[in-house]
Amino acid sequence: MTHILTMYCLYFTLLMVGMVCGQFDGSYITEINATENVYAPVFNESYYNTSVEENLDNEWVIQVTAYDADDSSTPAGQIYYSITDGNYNGFFLINETTGDIFTTVNVDRETQEFVNLTVAAFDYGTPQMYDTSQVYIRILDQNDNPPVVDPSEMKARIPNDSAIGTFVINVNATDEDEVGELKYTFLSNTGDYEYYDINSTNGVITTIKLFENIIEAEHYLAVKVTDGSVAGFDYGHVLVEVYWPDPNECYPVFCETVYEYTIPSNIPIGTNLTEGCTILAYDKDKGPDGTVKYSIYHPNQRIRSKKENPKVLGQDTYPNPWAVLDTYVSTYFPK
Repeated sequence: MTHILTMYCLYFTLLMVGMVCGQFDGSYITEINATENVYAPVFNESYYNTSVEENLDNEWVIQVTAYDADDSSTPAGQIYYSITDGNYNGFFLINETTGDIFTTVNVDRETQEFVNLTVAAFDYGTPQMYDTSQVYIRILDQNDNPPVVDPSEMKARIPNDSAIGTFVINVNATDEDEVGELKYTFLSNTGDYEYYDINSTNGVITTIKLFENIIEAEHYLAVKVTDGSVAGFDYGHVLVEVYWPDPNECYPVFCETVYEYTIPSNIPIGTNLTEGCTILAYDKDKGPDGTVKYSIYHPNQRIRSKKENPKVLGQDTYPNPWAVLDTYVSTYFPK
């Protein structure tokens, strides 16, 4: 009776041994070589989840592993690893022999926060077989970006009789990083800064002192914004200009209470009635509140004033504070 014993591998030997009554009769031994690759590699996990901090070069991330049921002493049972998809920024590489994945550069979270790699395990058999798995990597944030103040220059206007606690302006800053809390501070606490406070959390500037006996019309405030980084470039700055007008306390006043003119009855249209004797009013307020405008209080169909050079009514920019001038215009018939 003859039994055939077989061993399967890429290059396997089929031993055919002659047996007679359960004893080896030494009649023949036949060796057969085969090249068939029977089993494909199989990953231990269908997907892997991990994370790595940004800005780390040559940092170990994770190890993927696969096995092959073929004889490991033959090419069919030997495996190598490769990244086949998802490594678009070239952040990672894989050790072909061990399956260890490393960073290749200083990975930037702001460029790509999540990475989905496709890794493959190939054998060396013929035909070659393989398996794939997914590696999900989250890039963890580091505080590596400075805050940015936008807009970098702002202006605010408040009256000089503002009460303590009056809102002035809100300084706004943003930061691309997830970590690190923004903090707002003044660059000084003396001089102009003595009149103001800034909320360190939200950047709101308010008054903390009355503007009594202030000569200056403007205050310049510089604001520093930090995010807790020790890198040395973690700040933004803004110049806040705060100015205020004097209150509109004064009425316009004419230099004369009465102006009287005599003109001929046949005077041409457009004639300057006050030539040589300009009607003038003044206002003690500063800035726009001290600007005087003129107009005819009770317009006459025959007499018109121009806003650029009017003559009769003096009025400033606020409602009602005006000065009224009596102007008498009489006519005569020339001989």
